[in-house]
Amino acid sequence: MFDTLPQIDAPFGLIVAAFLGFYALVWLIRRLFAGPRKPRDMRDPKVQLDAVKRVGFEPVALMNKGEYRVLRQLDTIVARMGGEFRVMAQPNLGEFLRPDPDAPKIRRIEGHGATNSKRVDFLIIDSAGYGVLAVEVQGSGHYLGSTAHLRDAVKREALRKAGIALMEITPGMTPGEIAAEATGKLQAYRAA
Repeated sequence: MFDTLPQIDAPFGLIVAAFLGFYALVWLIRRLFAGPRKPRDMRDPKVQLDAVKRVGFEPVALMNKGEYRVLRQLDTIVARMGGEFRVMAQPNLGEFLRPDPDAPKIRRIEGHGATNSKRVDFLIIDSAGYGVLAVEVQGSGHYLGSTAHLRDAVKREALRKAGIALMEITPGMTPGEIAAEATGKLQAYRAA
């Protein structure tokens, strides 16, 4: 039965074995040094620490120049109001909003999931740390993405339901207009 198998001469067999051995070595090296092919479950702090150890990091600007100008102006506005308010930069909604604790659990989970990763450019807080006025800077490139309007709608609705005023700074607004609107909204909060 095995008499009918073709005979492989020694040089050809060595070439095939060398090729297969080389391929196996390349595969092993890639497997050892390439890292995981798909992202790992990042809920585990040990995996998070390992991931941070395996990659470099560099600082990036928290805000662009236009946002920085608005921050300085907001700082001036709240200082003129007597130090009752503070300006926070880039907080995510999950830090200052939470779903109604009386809502059904599934609604709370969904509401938190829908808002937690969204950010506002600035949040003015009162002396107790509660959000009073969310400020969004709508630059010229703000609506370039296909879902930007929907993401903003999510933020607007969550802020509205929480009773936190929203101020949207659009291109072309003057510093005087910005100051008048922010001051008016903060004074309305005081009067409430």
